[in-house]
Amino acid sequence: MALTFASGSRAVAHSTASDAVHNAVHCAFMTLPAYSRSREDGENKGHEPGFGVRNGSSTARSRPVEASRERMERAGEGPSVQGTARCVSRGKSERHDRESSCHVSSLGAARWNKEEAMERRKFLGALTGASLSVPLEGSSAERAGAQHPTASSARVARQSSFAPSQVEVAGNTVFVRRYGTGPAILLVHGFPRTSLMWRFLAPRLAENHTVICVDLRAYGRSGIPASTDNHFPYSKRAMAEELVAVMGTLGFPTFTLIGHDRGGRVCYRMALDHPKHVERLAVLDVIPILEGWSRADARFAQTYWPWILLAQEQPLPESYLLGAPKAVFENPFGHGSFGPEILEEYLSTYRDPARVHGICEEYRAAATIDVEHDRADKEASRRIECPMLHLWAEGGPLDTFYAKDGGPLGIWRQWAPHVHGQAMKGGHFFPEENPEDTAAVVKRFLSA
Repeated sequence: MALTFASGSRAVAHSTASDAVHNAVHCAFMTLPAYSRSREDGENKGHEPGFGVRNGSSTARSRPVEASRERMERAGEGPSVQGTARCVSRGKSERHDRESSCHVSSLGAARWNKEEAMERRKFLGALTGASLSVPLEGSSAERAGAQHPTASSARVARQSSFAPSQVEVAGNTVFVRRYGTGPAILLVHGFPRTSLMWRFLAPRLAENHTVICVDLRAYGRSGIPASTDNHFPYSKRAMAEELVAVMGTLGFPTFTLIGHDRGGRVCYRMALDHPKHVERLAVLDVIPILEGWSRADARFAQTYWPWILLAQEQPLPESYLLGAPKAVFENPFGHGSFGPEILEEYLSTYRDPARVHGICEEYRAAATIDVEHDRADKEASRRIECPMLHLWAEGGPLDTFYAKDGGPLGIWRQWAPHVHGQAMKGGHFFPEENPEDTAAVVKRFLSA
């Protein structure tokens, strides 16, 4: 299944230093024995095998191809799968190419070993007295779990390693982090995060599932398709269709779907447009777009500032984001308890004018064509028929704004007759700030 709009795309690889942040974040949660693995273990056993190192994509890119290719090769991206849409793995060297349809590629042995050694020293340095503290910035729940190791936390540590890849679909490439094995779960982030926001939750769900975390188009390391006057390439419909293609390419025609913020809206759109592919749906801290706009007032405008500001015509919102990207993370819809390394990784998206334009296009779509799609479904009485979980921030806007509607569940029951849910501690970003409780609720939903 492929999108039909003709647009160029690009997959912009971050620098080696940026990749080091990604690997360090996940390596620090591995158990001590995992740090003593050989180089081969670090490259292969801790990750999904890579396939098909290529010199570049045939897809048109808006930046110089050679420069992008060199950065991607330095990044040492992980696995790929060939099919209607192909995963393109970027290795540090082509020495590991094999003349077959599936090739194992290096993740950059020298760089990985250096990072691994550094993280091992951090890990050992954190072992003080009878307590164990994780050498990363994280949520209070995560730190508490680290200070009191359990069988559960040990299992999480074993699943912390992820396999990165670029999945090629029609008109775009999508960056993927893959954890674990088993039935598939697709995790979709929102604004202003990337797939990195799932770094605590994904390993917990990967104990008995394959967990796929994607960067939405224009975010993180995914491509940036050109938009159109009606913003359709950044509509939830287009983005949902793209992710169905990604999962099909990875070998998962059906899956559980979990989305937060903007990703939650992509997910409910997918459940409406592609119900045969979605086994279960969990939407985190959002209500349908039509319902949000139809209840908008001064309080809504003051609270949900991205809806108002980023939907304005270009170049106004783009100029604000590019001029003060850090300000995005200094308000309730951006801040988190993470440290400077994670913040820098998130900020990198907002230093790229093309990415910022794509993000604003998605908000423009949310104020126009997405509303039309929602209204058409509501008027036709189309419903989400699969089991649905809705979680929202305790004390947040959804918890307090819509009491006369029966709260967020009262609104969602107009769209999904099988929905249930609850409020969660941790603010808007509770999947990142309170991953332990979030994982427990999601696991109950999966096993019901």
